[in-house]
Amino acid sequence: MRITRFCCLNLAIIAACAGDNGADGEDGEDGEDGMSSLVRVDDEPPGENCPYGGVAIHTGIDANANGILDDDEISDTRYVCDGPPPPPTFEQVAKLVPSDSAANQRFGRGVAATANTTVIGMVGQIAGPTTQAYVFERDSITGSWLETATLTRSDTTSGDNFAEVVAIDGDVIAVSSRNDDDGGASAGAVYVFERDGTWTETQKLIASDAAVDDQFGLSVDVSGTRIAVGC
Repeated sequence: MRITRFCCLNLAIIAACAGDNGADGEDGEDGEDGMSSLVRVDDEPPGENCPYGGVAIHTGIDANANGILDDDEISDTRYVCDGPPPPPTFEQVAKLVPSDSAANQRFGRGVAATANTTVIGMVGQIAGPTTQAYVFERDSITGSWLETATLTRSDTTSGDNFAEVVAIDGDVIAVSSRNDDDGGASAGAVYVFERDGTWTETQKLIASDAAVDDQFGLSVDVSGTRIAVGC
């Protein structure tokens, strides 16, 4: 005979519903302040970073909290550079004309100048075979250029191209005469004038190895106590 048993399972279903939020708890303590980031701007002199100068902009963390971005705190540097300066401009301030101006003088054939003195050569003719150089100086008060001296050599000879090339430095003027014949035909010479209140010829320079057609004085320069002469 078969016996059948039945078991009953009781299931309990529980439903939970959410209620209102509770009150917030008290705030916790604030944390420590963080470190500040700083910027420092320095002038940048002309050089590798900025050919014409500019500014260097440094950034970094103020690790020691002193409010200053110290050199050892810099983490990055950028540059803002200046552009090249504009080209200089010149304007005419004077026109220099010799006091005894005449036709065919070729005034201005040789010119040299310092800040306040200009010497100008003339290789034309004035009532004969005269060549000379003129000195103009700038008036310190008015700024005007005034003719103050005429330089002529002590042994004037025609055709020597005296004053075709001139040079000046301080109180010394050198005036060439590339076709002077003292050292041989067209061997050349240079005349030295010095200023001691007035301009006076003080020496005539001839090359120690002067020879015909050397044209000593084809180029001239003066620097302090030295005179360089080319031929």
